[in-house]
Amino acid sequence: MRQGQVFVKNQLASIITEDETGYDFTYAQAYLDSDHPTPVSLTLPLSKKDYQKQSYKALIDSRLDVLAWE
Repeated sequence: MRQGQVFVKNQLASIITEDETGYDFTYAQAYLDSDHPTPVSLTLPLSKKDYQKQSYKALIDSRLDVLAWE
């Protein structure tokens, strides 16, 4: 399993986790509570819910500049 941090305008927006079953994407509560949060993708609207999917490859490939895997 590995985790990545997604930043929007230098603010932590999300943690994304990858494991053998796919990806789990969750917006950070502090980001949701900030003045003007912006969704990282139209397919991932702002929400407190977890997004789970087998593949976020398209999102990750298009947003490598904001994704820092640990």
